[in-house]
Amino acid sequence: MALVDDIMKSNAAFGLAVGAGLAVVAPFVLPIVGGAARPILKALIKTALVAYESGREQAAELAEFGEDLVAEVRAELEQEHAQHAAAQAAAAAAVSAAAAGSAVSGPVTSPARSPGASGA
Repeated sequence: MALVDDIMKSNAAFGLAVGAGLAVVAPFVLPIVGGAARPILKALIKTALVAYESGREQAAELAEFGEDLVAEVRAELEQEHAQHAAAQAAAAAAVSAAAAGSAVSGPVTSPARSPGASGA
């Protein structure tokens, strides 16, 4: 008996004994466990597929939201650019109109003073 006790104290021998025991019992236990595990595995796979599809739909909605937001920002930028260009054109037109108006009327001079008028 001492020999068996020494073998069982060794971790490797214990592992071999457990492995051999499972090899003997496995052909009887696996069909029972496998039959019970199949519906559970199918339910897990089904749940994973539903979650995956839901995630894809949500990702598509998020992408569409992002694209819409980018399109709105681009439209606002184009509108601001057009307003800025129109303001610059109006300012340029005002400057050229003022320049054309001063060229037609001539230089602005101060009124002439009479020789007898005094400043005080």
